[in-house]
Amino acid sequence: MGHVANQRVTGDNQIACHQTLGTPADIRPSVEISDVRAPVFVVLLASDVMERIMTRKLVGFAGMAAALFAAPAVAHHAFAMFDQSKVLTMSGTVKQFDFVNPHAWLHVAIVNDKGDTLTWLFEGGSPSQLVALGWSKDRPRIGDKIEVGFRPMKDGSRGGQLMNVKFPSGEKLCSNRGCGDGTGNIVPGVYQPPE
Repeated sequence: MGHVANQRVTGDNQIACHQTLGTPADIRPSVEISDVRAPVFVVLLASDVMERIMTRKLVGFAGMAAALFAAPAVAHHAFAMFDQSKVLTMSGTVKQFDFVNPHAWLHVAIVNDKGDTLTWLFEGGSPSQLVALGWSKDRPRIGDKIEVGFRPMKDGSRGGQLMNVKFPSGEKLCSNRGCGDGTGNIVPGVYQPPE
């Protein structure tokens, strides 16, 4: 702990400032004034200035981080990439079914008109929503022959928004947004784009 004494004398005016230095909470200046006509200067400690600068930088960085993390959350629920005016169907074989959050993904091997087998990817709802509609991590299974109903990608790439899966038995599982053909249940609270 240190002791600072500053004195300034101007004619009859004498100002003595005594301050004991310790932690910032311990700083208690005492001023003895015989006749105050001269200005009193407050000296800020360099550590206080640096602490304020660092606090402002930290708050600024935290604000920028919050804004950056919020942007993907808002963009995440956009459906602009899918053509909402169409529901197409294609037949193929289940290659993989990722029953994971935030969205399930169905990988289907589809043979094109040239005889080439291509993998198509279809994005479904969340597993909790799909379970309520009869889906499970084992349904559909790898190797199942299915017919997929989907809203295609606007850019023409191989994939789309999963609307339904129809099995050879005639059984049909719909997505959390309905089957896309006006049938099926829509899970409450799910955004439904205008038809």
